[in-house]
Amino acid sequence: MMYKLKGLAVAALCVLSFTACHKEPQEASHEDNSASEQWERYMYVDHTDTVYNNAVGRDVFCKYLRDYGFTGVYLYSTREILSDESNYAAFGDFMERLDAYGVKHRAVAAASAFSFQTGGRVANFNASQLSAKRRVNRANLEREWWNGDGSWEEWIDANRQIANATIADNDFYIGWYRNLGSTIDTVAAAAQASSSDRILLHCYQKVIPSYNYANAQSEGATCGRLDIIAKGARDAGKRIDLYIIISAEDTLWGAENQFSGPLLAAAAVQPNPYRYIEAQAYENIHSAMTDFQRQWIDLKGFVWFTKRYCYQAVPPSL
Repeated sequence: MMYKLKGLAVAALCVLSFTACHKEPQEASHEDNSASEQWERYMYVDHTDTVYNNAVGRDVFCKYLRDYGFTGVYLYSTREILSDESNYAAFGDFMERLDAYGVKHRAVAAASAFSFQTGGRVANFNASQLSAKRRVNRANLEREWWNGDGSWEEWIDANRQIANATIADNDFYIGWYRNLGSTIDTVAAAAQASSSDRILLHCYQKVIPSYNYANAQSEGATCGRLDIIAKGARDAGKRIDLYIIISAEDTLWGAENQFSGPLLAAAAVQPNPYRYIEAQAYENIHSAMTDFQRQWIDLKGFVWFTKRYCYQAVPPSL
C-alpha cells in the first residue's frame, strides 16, 4: 500500500496567482450534496512535506478537496515535519486551512503507536495547538503484517496502544487476513473492532470495485473478508464502519501497478468523477452484502489512493 516516490511534476500549478490562491472558501462546484450524505469521501496524501508549506500548492489542494466533496485526508510523509517544532505553525495553518475547506477528518498514517502517544511527534504537535481546527484528529495504523511487515501480535499491540493514546478517533488499513500465526481470523477481526472506530479495506481492482473482491477469501482464511469483519464485529459487540480503498494508480503515471486510474481518468468528464466511480462501487458491494454482513458492517464511504494519481486522473483546475 505504501507509495514509492517517483516524482510528480507540479510546476504547472505555479501559474496560479497568489491572490487567486488565497480567496476565501466558497460553495463546492462539483459535489452533489444529497449524494454526499449517503457516503463519505477521503484521500490519501503522499508527499505532505511538499504541500503543507507551499502556499500555491496547499490552496489548490484544499480547493480540489472541497470541490470534489472530500471530507477527510490520510497524511503520509509527516515524520520530518513533526520532528521539528519550527514547522508547527505552518503545519497548524495547513490543518486549519483544510478545516476551512470542509476537511473535518485529518489523519496521520503511521506504522506504530509512538507518534500518537504522549511525547510522540503527533501528540507533541497537537499539544502545541490551541484550536482543535489546527490539530490532527485521527490516528491511522498502516503496517502490513499480512505481507510480512512485522507480526500480527506486534500489529494488534500497536492498535490497542493507539486506541488508548492521545487521539480519540483511530482506524487502520487492512489487506488480507493471513499470516496470523495461531490466531483465528475472526478472533483477530474481533480484536481489531474492539480497538478501532472504522476499517479501511483494500479493494484494488482494474474494474469498478466489486463485492466478490471485497469479500475475497485469503489463503488459509475461514471465510471471505467481509464475513470475517462481520463476525469479528459481532463477537466484539459493535457494528463497525467500513470504508473501501480505491487505488487511482496507472503505470502510465509511474505507478508499479494499474488499478482504477484509467477508469477515474475516463470519468473526468463527469461533474464529480469520484462520485461517479463510487456510486457504481457502492451498488456493487452494498447491494450484494448479506443480511448478516449488513447487520454488523456499515459501509460508510471510500478512500482514494493517492493524491498524485488522483491529480493525474482528474487534474486540478488552473
